[in-house]
This record gives sequence, structure tokens and C-alpha cells, in this order.
Amino acid sequence: MDRRYLGSHPIRFPAGFAGLTMPHNWITDAAIAARFCKTGLSGLDYHGRQPVSRNAQILTGSPVSPALQFGCAHSGFVPLTIGDYQASPWCCFAELALNDRPAGEFFAMTQGKSVFFHIELAQKQPFCLKFKTAALNTNVHGHIIWKREQSGFPLLFIGENRFLLRDWVAQKGAYLVPVAQHAKIFGTNPVTDVNNLDVLPPTTESVNTGSELFIDSRTVLILDSSQAVQLAEENGMCTLIFSENPIRFNLSFGDSVHEALSESERIQKTHRQTAEQQFQRYQKLAEKLPFADFDGCPELTEIIQSLPGYVQAATQRNGMTRASASSYYWVWGWDNLVTAHELSKWGDLEGQRAIIRFFLSHRWSDGSVPHRYGRDYEILQTMQFGASDCLLISLIHQHFCDAKDTVFLKECYPAVLQLWNGLRQKAGPGGFIRGLGFYPDNPRAMGRTETGVTSLETG
Repeated sequence: MDRRYLGSHPIRFPAGFAGLTMPHNWITDAAIAARFCKTGLSGLDYHGRQPVSRNAQILTGSPVSPALQFGCAHSGFVPLTIGDYQASPWCCFAELALNDRPAGEFFAMTQGKSVFFHIELAQKQPFCLKFKTAALNTNVHGHIIWKREQSGFPLLFIGENRFLLRDWVAQKGAYLVPVAQHAKIFGTNPVTDVNNLDVLPPTTESVNTGSELFIDSRTVLILDSSQAVQLAEENGMCTLIFSENPIRFNLSFGDSVHEALSESERIQKTHRQTAEQQFQRYQKLAEKLPFADFDGCPELTEIIQSLPGYVQAATQRNGMTRASASSYYWVWGWDNLVTAHELSKWGDLEGQRAIIRFFLSHRWSDGSVPHRYGRDYEILQTMQFGASDCLLISLIHQHFCDAKDTVFLKECYPAVLQLWNGLRQKAGPGGFIRGLGFYPDNPRAMGRTETGVTSLETG
């Protein structure tokens, strides 16, 4: 694969990620993220139909024990390590080493619901791939059971998670429960978010005696290739041997077996076209990159110039962004409001406008800006007028100053007025807005109260 896919401003990492506090790198696009370390793939996330938060972590490993490890067949498995490594938000290109000597190179890209690999070895020899089934994550909300769908290759795994509503509420309270369901579950006023109460109300009798499922999700992972593969299995370790060079394989997801198989077939047939489309899509961002000159530290300049790409990589179809381009976080209110303020720095007024429009149509019933959302963008937590509402007003003002779009400003004005009036009702005599603030995720655990006044949110 062509190294130019990295674009004009890749981030360069030290060989083997040596010296880094976090010795790895994430590449990501839309609903998928892959983490690479010196020894291979140490993490893989997928945002499907499962609950938000850590349930998106599908494969978990470490540099010492990666989920996926590259190697060669020399009278057994001989591991390859990752040397010089460069990455853009959606792809990476790296050298492979055998006993600290160059042995080949690999390219990986994320797109859709897949991670696609293209590996070329310097010498003609069998390539080995070790997949550790114990890396399938079970440390999730609920109770997930992974099972192998079929023997042989491709490797197909199904993770099913079912959890009763009554058991969830008994263990977790209102955590991740859509606010629209609070009245039914806790018998409260339909406007009330019980996350904001000092004491959680008791659940209703219908919930206590019912059999309604709170979690009912299925995640399907396939490790596949269009090439001939030999498979050996022992004690939960699957060893795949490829005789062709270059080597191509993919990890693909779906919420059903059919969807995962279709996704795998799609990426195999279109990987070159897909890589070119991704390259063109991200290269457009290079026309208006932010710039900051850090004397003696060019790495910081690289990071600054990569920001538009990482925001793009985390953007969902409705314009909202995942709260992190790495790991498992989904869509949060205040994260998007803070991110959206910066989009105009590289001229992305369209992206800024899309986020504003989302909030105009996805507020709580009292008109306030929610704190975070679920998979279907249902509201999971509110602050019922506070810092996030101020941020939305500020964002709309900034967008008008940059875009000079009076038509869009008039579209936003009724919401701004509603937000302003809601904030006025919570203002104290000095004009300060009283409330929980908007950080951390659980303000009450940090001593925040409804009558508090926060001047600056800090970690």
C-alpha cells in the first residue's frame, strides 16, 4: 500500500513507541478504533448496538500480551515487532523487525466497521498471526458471553449480552438509564432526572417484579482474509499461517452474523478504492490546518496540525463527535460543545453548524442541554440548565460572528431565548449560575451540589 495515504502531516512515533508514557497509538474512523503497540494490536473498539461506555471495548491486550501478534514461521512462531511507526487519524504505516533487523512493513486502516491490514515481508516466508481468544473483553456493563460461531477459518465470534432492568437498577441505579424512562422506573415527575437527586427514589413495583430486559445486544466479530489460510488452535490461541506475500486480512464487525460477513466481504473487495477515498477525504482538511510553532519541539506542531483529522475521525453521521478519538467514549454534550468552538479555527463552519442543529433538536423536555447520550442519541443524563447551556449560547454567538449567517441565527434564536430564561431562573443575586457544573462525569461524587457555583472546570 502507498505510504502517501498517511497524508502530508503524519505523526511520527519513536521506534517501538520507546520512551512514551503510553506506548501505543490509536487509529480510528467513525464507529471503530484500533490500538497498536510494539508487539501488535493491543486493543480494538467498536460502537455498535451494545450499551455505551466500556462495552465498546471488544479486544483488550497489552504490549506484553497483545490481542493480535505478528510473526514468521521459522520452526515455530517467531514474533515480529513494530519499528518506525507513522500514523494519520485513520491509518498507520510501520516497519516490521525480526530480531531488530528490518523484515517488512505493514499498513492498517480503519473505515466503516473494519480494520484492514496489508503486510509485505522482505523475504519470501510464511507469515503468522496469533489471535488470543482470551482478549475478547468480558469486563463490560451487563453480562456478555462470547462464543465461537463455527470451527475453522474465518474466525467468527458472537458476544451476547442480556441483563434484566430490575437487576440493573438494583446494582447501578440510574446509570445509563435513559432519562425518559425515569418516571416509569422510579415513579417521579416526567421532567425529573433522578441523577440530579440527592437520594435515588425506590423503583416501582412493576419494575421490581418485571422481566423487562435493559440490555439485549449482540456484537459479531470476524477475523477474515480473501487469501488461503492455515489455522492451528491450542489452549485458546489461534495461529493463522499465510503463504502469500503480500498478506491481507481484516477484522470486521456487525450487529448480526450476516452484517459482519457482508462488511468483511465489502472491505476485502474495495480496500484499494476505500483507502483512496479515505485519503482524499482527510487530505481536504490539509488545506486549512491550524499552525503553532513550538521552537525546538516539532512533535507538538505535528499534533496541532493533526487535530482536524482526529475530529473528523470521531465524527458520526449526524455531525456529533465521539468524546474521544481513542478508546470507548461515545457522544457527550459538553465535549461536543467544547470541540465545536474550535472547528472554526480550521474553517469547518459546516461541522460547527451540524453540532448546533443537533443540540437544537436533542434537548431535554425542559429545553436544557443534555450531558450525554446513548446509542440512539437518547438522553442519558441532564444538568437542567448550567454550564452546558451557556456553552451552546456561546457557540451560536461564535458561529454567527464567523459565518455572518443571519438566517441561521434566527433559526437558533427561540432556543437561545429558552436557554437564557432557564439560566436566569438558576442565577443567584450576583448573577452566578448555581448548579452541579458539567465536569466530572459524576459531580456529586466530587462534592458538587445544586447550590454550588463553579468558576472553572478542572480535572
